[in-house]
Amino acid sequence: QAHLCRVTLDAAWEPRFKALYVNLDQATAVFGKRSESVEQESATPVFESGASATEIELRMNAPGRTTAKIDSVQGTIHVIGVPKMLEFAFPKLLKGAGPPLEVQEGVKVRVTEVNWTSSKANPRWTVDVLAEYPEGAIAPLESFQSWTHYNRVWLTWGIDPQTKKPYELEPSGRKPLDTRVGTKTRYQFTPREGTPVPPAGAEVTLRYRTPNRVVRITVPFAFQDLPLP
Repeated sequence: QAHLCRVTLDAAWEPRFKALYVNLDQATAVFGKRSESVEQESATPVFESGASATEIELRMNAPGRTTAKIDSVQGTIHVIGVPKMLEFAFPKLLKGAGPPLEVQEGVKVRVTEVNWTSSKANPRWTVDVLAEYPEGAIAPLESFQSWTHYNRVWLTWGIDPQTKKPYELEPSGRKPLDTRVGTKTRYQFTPREGTPVPPAGAEVTLRYRTPNRVVRITVPFAFQDLPLP
């Protein structure tokens, strides 16, 4: 039997900023002599859609029928996101003279181990990657939140005769590994979607895309004189 009022906000950001989670932090609506507080909502993941905008719905007890407008709505939005993606490249995976290391903007990425199985029944590549980030670069997150969804790893080599572009192979599986520093992941590459694994002797490059940092941002908002239907 409750009467509710919904105010929908459109929150948008520049596409170069990769938002992971967006949610209402807190809000207060004033109409007439009444003031209604809007409860904090759970964080909404937006990284899967890759969108540059989302809707945030404020729910509150409805004003009386005689109320013509909401005098003001103000509060804050909480955003967790990635300002910039870094891309690393490690060529000649099986021909290097030691574990490759690359550093960009203080982020260190290292290939710690590479294994190749030429079995006809189960050909596969296994690559371990260790990524270390500067202190404070990754904002603390809740247990259900993750920023590693934005990490992308893939192999490239040769030229596909059909597309005239280098072959690209995404991992078929990944497994987090225990480490005292950074994040270490084991990636397994097997044939998939018509793309084979790199053959013996191929010039294989591992490409790794990861955030330069993960930040938490609080964005204030304020609107006045919102007419009611």
